[in-house]
Amino acid sequence: MNDVNMNSYECVEPEVGDQIWRYGLPDIDSETRGLLGDHLKMCDRCRLAQALEREAEAGLQAGRLTVAAASLPNARPSRSKRWTRLDKGTGLAAASLMAATLAFVLLLPHGALERSLPTRGEGGAPGFHHPAEGEVVLGSRPQLSWQPVDGARSYRVTVNSTDGSFSWEGVTEDTEIVLPAGVTVPAATSLRAELHTVPADLLPLEGISVEFRTSTLPGFLGHRFKVAPGWVFLPGALGVLLMGFVALRSRRSELAVI
Repeated sequence: MNDVNMNSYECVEPEVGDQIWRYGLPDIDSETRGLLGDHLKMCDRCRLAQALEREAEAGLQAGRLTVAAASLPNARPSRSKRWTRLDKGTGLAAASLMAATLAFVLLLPHGALERSLPTRGEGGAPGFHHPAEGEVVLGSRPQLSWQPVDGARSYRVTVNSTDGSFSWEGVTEDTEIVLPAGVTVPAATSLRAELHTVPADLLPLEGISVEFRTSTLPGFLGHRFKVAPGWVFLPGALGVLLMGFVALRSRRSELAVI
């Protein structure tokens, strides 16, 4: 066998070259065989390695060469385990980043969302804290809260649907109120809440009001994503990029999976 220095050659695609030994296996699938065959056409190192391997095999069969059994590896070295650990760690980080964006969208108060509509009464004047003007709330029993009004002994709250199909009125001494258990607002309903004080002359005659809408989970999430500020989506965008990296690595290293 000719003495050839393999170190003078460099594989043009090492990740594929590491699997070139599979090219002659009888159970190799046609797609993998095609990829390895294309690699052999352009890689001098792998062609030379195959030629040396064939010559060594012929020498062993003819008895010209002997190899100690202890020197034969049980399996070809593979980097698949290392890449699997990398992909798992990267995938976990990507999922965590996307979950962070979802948590921000769900948990940030509506008033903290930079593109939300202003609450009536902001700037120190009495007004509703929740819901905000134009907000979409989840569930059929919305909770309402507002800024306290000096001198008010109690508050009268009315909630009416804009189409006239729903109406409710309640009185409380607190600065918040929840519709009672026996009262439910129809899903996907546009509502207008009005607040009046007792005594009545502490606010304008028409009181203060806010318009909002109830919705199911899909509508609620759609609204939250619409009004969320741009920075909320940065972790999720980074997560998507990392997932793309994992997919690319998996595609390029799929030849390492037997």
